[in-house]
Amino acid sequence: MAYRIGRELGSGALGRVVELLDDEGQAWAGKILHPSQAADLGARRRFEAEGRLLTGIAHPNLVAVHGLVEVHGQTVLRMELVTGSDLAHLIAASAPLPPERVIELGRGIAAGLAEAHRAGLVHRDLKPANILLAGDGTPKVADFGLARATSFASSDPDALAVAGTPDYMAPESADPLAIDGRSDLYALGCILCELATGAPPYSGATAFATLHAHRSAPLPALEGVPDGLRRVIRWLLAKSPTDRPQSATEVETALANLAAQTALVVREDAEVANARRCASCGASGPALVRVCFACGAAQLEPEAGPMTVFVTGPGENAAKLDAALRQRLLAWITKNPALGLDAARLTKEVPRLPFSLVVGIDEASASALAVSLRGLGLEAETAAGGKLALPAMRTKGWTLTKRNATIGATGSFFAFRHSVVLMLIGGTVVVGGALWHGFGHSVRPVTKRTRTSTRAVLPSALEAALGRVADVVPVMVAARHRDALRGVVERALSLRDALDTAQRAELEPQIAQLIDQAAMASSRLDQLEAELSPDDLRSGDEASRLRWHARDRLAARVLQVTAFLDAMRARAVMAKARRVALADIDELRAQIQALEELA
Repeated sequence: MAYRIGRELGSGALGRVVELLDDEGQAWAGKILHPSQAADLGARRRFEAEGRLLTGIAHPNLVAVHGLVEVHGQTVLRMELVTGSDLAHLIAASAPLPPERVIELGRGIAAGLAEAHRAGLVHRDLKPANILLAGDGTPKVADFGLARATSFASSDPDALAVAGTPDYMAPESADPLAIDGRSDLYALGCILCELATGAPPYSGATAFATLHAHRSAPLPALEGVPDGLRRVIRWLLAKSPTDRPQSATEVETALANLAAQTALVVREDAEVANARRCASCGASGPALVRVCFACGAAQLEPEAGPMTVFVTGPGENAAKLDAALRQRLLAWITKNPALGLDAARLTKEVPRLPFSLVVGIDEASASALAVSLRGLGLEAETAAGGKLALPAMRTKGWTLTKRNATIGATGSFFAFRHSVVLMLIGGTVVVGGALWHGFGHSVRPVTKRTRTSTRAVLPSALEAALGRVADVVPVMVAARHRDALRGVVERALSLRDALDTAQRAELEPQIAQLIDQAAMASSRLDQLEAELSPDDLRSGDEASRLRWHARDRLAARVLQVTAFLDAMRARAVMAKARRVALADIDELRAQIQALEELA
């Protein structure tokens, strides 16, 4: 088939799009690199990869690509000709759009992304200008020039390059290994926000400022956007990929439910039972796991025991605690409710060093508590045997006793110097008061324990699985793998909470197994990535390729399990509302078996 180039349809930094006519008079779109880009080996490689990766993928919401052809000595990427405009022009002319149209467009884009992701592609540059509108208004995802394969084992070195447009780049975009289909879903959230409000969620004076806002600025309030659509957009814009929808199909389903005005179950609804914030870094996580997934710090849930935790500094014996450190300690206790400490006394008075912070806890909790206190800039020690077990406490008691006795004796002498009897009585009172203030008052703990533990009573298998998670998390290197494991654990516990009593008893052993296998898979994935480097991807040798392939399979499986738990929880919520049984036990077992085979 011979082709000829017709009118120019558009032009960008890398190339131009032209009308392409074949011998039979059929019109296509053709992408041609600018001569300067055609001379660039990397640009040409990406151009050829776009044709190779997309050829044969057919979907109503994707611009069809039919491969590379030669036209008068030029290499042209032959594509479906879309006669309409694009979302960028629609936004400029009409945004904010009616919610119904935003939902309709979102469903189409999500459906196109779902097909691309199933084919193993990540777009990496989804934005309004890359979504074309057919004559009937159907959105079609286009321009996969920066796309890469989901699998690194089959990718070229460009897969490790940072790519995208700042207004639509997910917070994890600076780490190429963290990029997957959920990054495209974040971009979709940015687009839906722009369609619904007229502006993307974040902006800045520079590209760097915009990227920083994506990472650290609060989620947009989306005032005026209907509640259901607002929840879906905020779900897509979650900072962590773990907290977003795990698949484009999940987004398409949620938007379809909105359009049909049926029940909407999104991740934002999935509250983690007894969620807490880490006292060390402030990150949230499930209270049933004794570790912070963000920083790896042990989470404190003291049980009864023989240990006392003392704050011993900084400062001299019997000196008052620094005011700033006292406020820091109070804030820390407030942020860590799992400790079960009432800090009313510490709020009212400034203690003298050293002082007992908490009395009667187990040794492991006391040691972890001391480590956390040192992280606040305090000096801390633990000892068995009560409030005076620390020698420095006895020294403080005698120091304050002598100080109070001296002050009291001086006052008593001047008050009763004309009566020996009164002086003796006064002296006795002074000594008793000095001893009380020196020992009785000053050794009292500055907090009072209100409970021994906040942990729920769990079946032994689930308790053991969560304990092994707490052992694995601190030794994992990459934060994203700890976060991915958090996502599995949170969803597994949320699924458990969504079940009725009978179903919970039946499924808890499988949920425990799934958590166990996810912990092993995430740990193995973390180890594999620590062993790999960009040079391994570029080398192309068989051993490196096999390691990348193992990494890809594990990453895909953890993502699949997370998505499965989201879907299963949604079904459990709906089943509970309809008072019917949830029949997904075999599917849950299949997920466990798949993880076992890989980990």
